[in-house]
Amino acid sequence: MKITRDREKRTLTLDQTRYAEKVAKRFGLENTKPVTVPLPTGYNPHPNPHAQSNPTLRSKYQSVIGSLLYIMLGTRPDLAFSVIKMSQFSANPTEEHLQKALYIATKTVLLPTLIQIGLETSRHLDPLLVMPCS
Repeated sequence: MKITRDREKRTLTLDQTRYAEKVAKRFGLENTKPVTVPLPTGYNPHPNPHAQSNPTLRSKYQSVIGSLLYIMLGTRPDLAFSVIKMSQFSANPTEEHLQKALYIATKTVLLPTLIQIGLETSRHLDPLLVMPCS
C-alpha cells in the first residue's frame, strides 16, 4: 500500500494500484473488459450441491477471495458486500463461484482510477473521507 501526502493540498491518499496490477496479472485479467458493478444484478449464489469441490478449484477460489478481501479492507469498502457474500463459499466453491469472484476482481483491478481512497483535510472543513463509488 502506498501512502502519499500532499502538504500543499493537505491531503493523504492510500493507493493499492500496484497490488491490484499484480492481482490482475496473477489471475490473467490484464486484457479483460472492465465491469461497472461488483456482481450482476439479481445474482444469488447457491451452495455447491456436491459433497466436495476440486482442491485446485478451491485453492484458486480462496486465493482470489483473499486478494479481494485485502483490497476491500485497504481501499475499496464499496466491494464489501460482494466479496463477503462470495467468501461464504470458500470451503466448497463451484466453477460458477470462481467466475463471479473473478468478475469482482475485474471490477477491482481494471478500474485503476477507483482503486484509491484518500483522506482529505482542509483548514476550513472537517476531515472529509473521499472514496470510490460504483
